[in-house]
Amino acid sequence: MRTVNSKDLKISNMKGLLIFLVVFGHLIEVYKSTYYNVFVFIYSFHMPLFILISGYLAKNVKGKKILNLLLLYVVFQAFFNFLVYVIGVEKTLQWGYEKPQFHLWYIVSLCVWYALAYGLKRISHALLVVAVVSCVVLVAVASRYYAHDVVSMLKTVDPEMSTYTLSYQRTLSFAPFFLVGFFITRERLQRLYVSFHRVGYITCGAVIVWLLLYIQKNPHLEQLFRGSYGAHRFMGHGDGYLEKMFLHYGVAFLLSWLLLKSVTSRRSWLTTWGDHSLTIFLFHPIFVFILQANPSWLQSVQKDTRLILLGMGAMLISALLASKALNRLVSRIIAPYETLLVVYQVMRAIFSRKTEGAIR
Repeated sequence: MRTVNSKDLKISNMKGLLIFLVVFGHLIEVYKSTYYNVFVFIYSFHMPLFILISGYLAKNVKGKKILNLLLLYVVFQAFFNFLVYVIGVEKTLQWGYEKPQFHLWYIVSLCVWYALAYGLKRISHALLVVAVVSCVVLVAVASRYYAHDVVSMLKTVDPEMSTYTLSYQRTLSFAPFFLVGFFITRERLQRLYVSFHRVGYITCGAVIVWLLLYIQKNPHLEQLFRGSYGAHRFMGHGDGYLEKMFLHYGVAFLLSWLLLKSVTSRRSWLTTWGDHSLTIFLFHPIFVFILQANPSWLQSVQKDTRLILLGMGAMLISALLASKALNRLVSRIIAPYETLLVVYQVMRAIFSRKTEGAIR
């Protein structure tokens, strides 16, 4: 999630728009019953596209980046477990790492996807790569159908087991988006930018209108688009499982295509948000949890006005967390691997001086 090359401004701007939607989506989730259609619509594409971009940027991922993500999870899981207890969102203090707190599922899943990318990059035989990717995609598509049975079986070992445990279900559900991003080349992405014509816009517009109407008639689409539930949570009477999977992946890819085509390639405030998307992602739940603990602050506000205020709040939060001053302040926190190396080097230097002094 670090700054990309100036040639990738479109990607950076896309990340900026998506991280805003992450913040906005989490804010309106506090009043989800009022803005359910908007909430589900955002969830239909914003994380799939974010994950696709993460895959695109993971072509040269190194082991230290995976270690940094693991350390981030350790640090921020403890921090948010403590925070939600202090502000009253949770009644008991939890210190476990089994179920990622709120947004941190993405960090856990990203560790797995990066490890997959790291391994695929080191496979020299093309057929073996195809076999591995095919297996991952097949398991990803089928996983939600068998999720309930798998969890029930594993509960005999761990009674607390669920599809949220170590974000395993989301890791599988969203893996195809990461793999598409990982294998798409810069040249193909550039062709994708210019391949969208009037028919494409009309098609996407029709899909958006249809989706908004479909959301109103299908109350379980949230569970489908979240990617964290088994089929029993989003399958209605007479629904076909493969039809639901096609709906999820098809809508996400089509809307992602539209956004990738539409976002500007010029430097803007979106670029700044995209360049600092990791900071925004890690810290924005502080504001979300405060609002979650005090929903009455905006409860009496007319719903359209409240939605505007939540949108403005998401913009302000994104701007604050993307500011240079704050990013200088938290630079060591969001790079724990590098921070530990610096501490190790300092301690080693101090120990070496003391050893030399003792010898003399």
